[in-house]
Amino acid sequence: MPANNFKVCGKCKEYKPQPAFCKDGTASDGFDWACKACRKSYRQSPEGKTAKSRYESSEKGKAVKSRYKTCYRQTKEGKSSNRRTSARERLLYPNHVRARRVVCIAIRAGRLTPAIMFQCSYCGKAAQQYHHWHGYAKEHWLDVIPACRKCDVALHKSKQIV
Repeated sequence: MPANNFKVCGKCKEYKPQPAFCKDGTASDGFDWACKACRKSYRQSPEGKTAKSRYESSEKGKAVKSRYKTCYRQTKEGKSSNRRTSARERLLYPNHVRARRVVCIAIRAGRLTPAIMFQCSYCGKAAQQYHHWHGYAKEHWLDVIPACRKCDVALHKSKQIV
């Protein structure tokens, strides 16, 4: 007969000590119904990967991820990570950073209309930023077109921009 600090896993049906289960505040005993090993094997299975992908692409999954990112960015670790990323970007792509800075200054000075006032030049959705379509050379810093984040990232990944 198992002691009080043991629990039956709902998946593998084995008696395991409570530390083998994740904590779950909604469960009556405070622990998850399946052990950590069973959860891990499910997450690594094709069914688990499909379920995770489906959840992350849902509206609820996107909202949860956004809230998590926002909370993380406000922590000491998140701020530190952001500083490291920015420093690395300034070292690797100095012209990109300068070009974006010049665009921001032009918007503040009123020489350039904010990108959010336009539609994306590629997909027609609401634009969120400007895309340097001629590259990041100094003479092209203000040669920009409005683009949504998704199209801008896709253009950079496809190496259509230098």
